[in-house]
Amino acid sequence: MKASNLLRTSDQRLVVLVLSTGLGLLGSACGDEDDPDGATDAGSGRGGSDMGPGDANMGCGMIDGDGTISLASEMEAMSRIAEFNLTGAQAQIGFGDGGMGDRDGVNDVNDPSIEFGSGLDIFPRETSFLVGSLSFDGDEATGCGLEVLPIDAYDLSEFFSDGEAERDLSDEALGNWLSSEEFRIEFGPVDEADVVSFMDGDLVGIDLEISVEVIADFSQGTGDPARYSGSLSVVGNQFSVSIDDTQNDIDTIGGVFPSSRLVFDLQGVVQSVMN
Repeated sequence: MKASNLLRTSDQRLVVLVLSTGLGLLGSACGDEDDPDGATDAGSGRGGSDMGPGDANMGCGMIDGDGTISLASEMEAMSRIAEFNLTGAQAQIGFGDGGMGDRDGVNDVNDPSIEFGSGLDIFPRETSFLVGSLSFDGDEATGCGLEVLPIDAYDLSEFFSDGEAERDLSDEALGNWLSSEEFRIEFGPVDEADVVSFMDGDLVGIDLEISVEVIADFSQGTGDPARYSGSLSVVGNQFSVSIDDTQNDIDTIGGVFPSSRLVFDLQGVVQSVMN
């Protein structure tokens, strides 16, 4: 259900509550000839409301005080990683057959029909990314109406972890492709603009944007690694990792290379957010 519809329903419920309560007060004050004290029989509909103790909170939900939200996402098969100059190669989820250990890359960046080497499983989980989780403080949340709460922290260890092959992105496979000495991905902090939104206790949106830096050493430890910058974001339920960065004068094992352009174009839908 869309937020606008939920709000409209909540407003209508509030009007009914006010009218019912108002009639109850009027009946209590005036009474009638048969009941001078203003008392009524249960269910008579005179001088009061039939609302139960929980009716005022109809539609409200529950938000965990120490809240954790899964970022598990169904990814688009066209999601890819590409390096245009130094290796001229790319990997894409859809290149593989979807099976365990399938070949996601690497292929020629301009002609995907051309395969390089014996193949790498860059995306071990294919389109079913786990990504990680967000945490927030829901102690003051009521579970009623629209509530926007700040994101306190995140855990993206399911997306990428140093030395781990069985993650959304395989460190082993990426290292074999882009760097035999060092490859890692680092993430920046959250800030006050990073929030989660609930409607009557249901998660209806995430607003998150943090910086991403990919570090790749093409020199096998003889020079400085290349550093590429971008962002990881969730807008509503749309998950994205976006990098399109060109670095110049890249140290490699064979000397200095003029430039390297790295692209991350990973798109998906966070499953925990209501449509």
